[in-house]
Amino acid sequence: RLFACVISRVAYIVISQANRRTHSSDGNANGMNAHTSSDDDKKECETDDMPPGIVRAFIRGDYELVDPLLPAWLKVLTDVGAGECFHKKCTFKTHLFEVYKILKIWGQSEAVCRCGLFHSAYSNSYVNLAIFQSGSERRRVQQLVGEEAEELIHKFCVVPRHDLIIEQLLGKLGDDALVVPEGGLTVSHIRSGQPLHVDRPTIAAFLVMTMADFAEQLYHWQDRMFENDPAHGGDGKLRYAGSNAGSLWPGDMRPGLWHSALSRMGVLLRSCGGAGAPLPRVFDSCSVVLAEEDQVAARDAYWQAATSLTEPHQHEAALQLLHQALRHNRWLAEPHVLIAQILMQRGEWEAAQGHARQALQLLCEWGTCWDKRMSWEVWVAMTRVLLHNAAERKWPSTPMGMLNLGLVPCLLEPYKVQGPRV
Repeated sequence: RLFACVISRVAYIVISQANRRTHSSDGNANGMNAHTSSDDDKKECETDDMPPGIVRAFIRGDYELVDPLLPAWLKVLTDVGAGECFHKKCTFKTHLFEVYKILKIWGQSEAVCRCGLFHSAYSNSYVNLAIFQSGSERRRVQQLVGEEAEELIHKFCVVPRHDLIIEQLLGKLGDDALVVPEGGLTVSHIRSGQPLHVDRPTIAAFLVMTMADFAEQLYHWQDRMFENDPAHGGDGKLRYAGSNAGSLWPGDMRPGLWHSALSRMGVLLRSCGGAGAPLPRVFDSCSVVLAEEDQVAARDAYWQAATSLTEPHQHEAALQLLHQALRHNRWLAEPHVLIAQILMQRGEWEAAQGHARQALQLLCEWGTCWDKRMSWEVWVAMTRVLLHNAAERKWPSTPMGMLNLGLVPCLLEPYKVQGPRV
């Protein structure tokens, strides 16, 4: 019965969407996709609850709208074997693509975004994943992404980022003095050991790339290895200082304690005055520092609600913890998604819609998820399901009804990728 129901639902979706499709255009030079929408779609889509065009392009896989060269770059990464290499929670190719995606959503320059896509291509101070040889293949990479981006990629792979960002900036500056020196900083080349000057715009680019890099990959496994979690003797400052290499991968996949460190990187980025990188919208456009104790309290409250209080008779206690998580860290999307589900079950449509709308905004601002048990794309899709059903004032009351969920509105709504910024 379950199989028949799923097949029936898929057939219904395909047929209904086909019946609603109008004649498609060939797109245009401004990046419009090739779909047009019916009158029903237009009525359905008269709402502000649509992800930005750049987010839709990534979710739909319309990569040529993001950058006409992106499909070819991904093919290069496939050809050199990046898709076969391990990287924390995914393959190396997926990690590179995800960092690029975040940087694009954050509105970074073409050079910074392209550096993000190839950021460890010559290996760097954190990982040994040299899919290109810096001595013999730099010209090839220059031809792929341009000289400005390749120069940034090469520098990214020879600057000791841990010393630059974790030690010299985060480690030595208090919260009231998070300012990148105007004259830049000097570090040691990771291979030759020779002094290497890094100017302020380059530091800004490295800060925003490190924010994207860490946001994509960090979860509780790294906290256990590096003893970052206060529950195991750490301080939550993401110092990469522990020595618990025996912690089994992948661990329990609870969210990582990285928001506090990233908020400080954001303030450092803000001190650069726009040199090298625009400000992401996270942490109120990089203007607020999140205290370590708040990120820990938010994580713990969320994790208890999400894993131990999932059943209907536990939902009141779950709501209290989820709201507590948001009081400690208001830049989390995932508590809003869980709150919205509980409110939908209770028929509190407007409140559920408000939480789902807030979740969608945060997910689109981050370009990645904090709770990495599900992908960012799935978190966005579920949030849109909640928004749509809240507007329709309906929610399933049976397991088969829950399995039937999935379709989101406005699938044929035209969109364009604007900017460099969202």
